[in-house]
Amino acid sequence: MAANEAHSMKTRFGAYELDETAHELRKNGVGIHLQDQPWEVLCALLERHGEVVSLEELRRRLWPDGTFV
Repeated sequence: MAANEAHSMKTRFGAYELDETAHELRKNGVGIHLQDQPWEVLCALLERHGEVVSLEELRRRLWPDGTFV
């Protein structure tokens, strides 16, 4: 196993696999492109699996302080 594979952060859920290190999402092995914000939402939900992620937490993650949306 290569050194970078050893530190890869992979999460599987259903037919999907998310590799945070490589910034890749796959369904049944086929790559799926996600833009930055949907990627961040997915990562936040997976990091807090089984918990409620508040709108405020998502807002802070997606838009840094001083960003007007």
